[in-house]
Amino acid sequence: GTIDLQCTYKPQTSDLRRLGTRFVLPATFEQASYYARGPWDCYVDRYDAAFLGRYQTTVTDMFELTARPQTCGNRIDLRELTLADSTNGLQLHVKAQGQAAFQLLHYDDSKMSAFKHCWDIAPGNVYLHLDYMQKGLGNGSCGQGTGTLDEYLCPRKGTYTNTFRIRPESITATGVQQATDPGSALQIAVLPGQVVCRGPIEAGTVMQVFDLGGSVVARAEASGE
Repeated sequence: GTIDLQCTYKPQTSDLRRLGTRFVLPATFEQASYYARGPWDCYVDRYDAAFLGRYQTTVTDMFELTARPQTCGNRIDLRELTLADSTNGLQLHVKAQGQAAFQLLHYDDSKMSAFKHCWDIAPGNVYLHLDYMQKGLGNGSCGQGTGTLDEYLCPRKGTYTNTFRIRPESITATGVQQATDPGSALQIAVLPGQVVCRGPIEAGTVMQVFDLGGSVVARAEASGE
């Protein structure tokens, strides 16, 4: 179930708000833990008070109450993100390579602008944005000519890429519980730091231990003894 997603972006307009990919997930993916800048939202021109680290929160708490509903909750310098659905025991792990940011909300960005008050909009699905970049906030409220500086605008031309590894997992899964039953003739014992196999094993038999991502973490070949 692991997906490696390489995203390539080629700007086609001079006034982009963001370069990224959006996913729509069930509303029950409420719990979030991440390794990025936090614990509050931050942008390319506002992150001095947001520190790289590991944080835990909820999708609901990532929505910022403002005078009028608007996009919010962005976190830059994303390395890892995990979403958990406690109702059915599922987790979604995301690892990022390259320049990446993310945003999690129960609201669709494109629809929030139609409302005047935060209490007018009802939460729904989880909208996950995995971005290369989002336009800086600027300071347009302070008067003419105080918008976003050029260095914090989304690029107008060129090609930009980042990569994400997305892996689902059961919250209760351990890998050992999912081990294939080799039959009664072979006994498997899990000890601290090792897996011990006993029984009639033919010489040359290769045994491997996999992690939940499908990578081989241990390998052994039975000798003739």
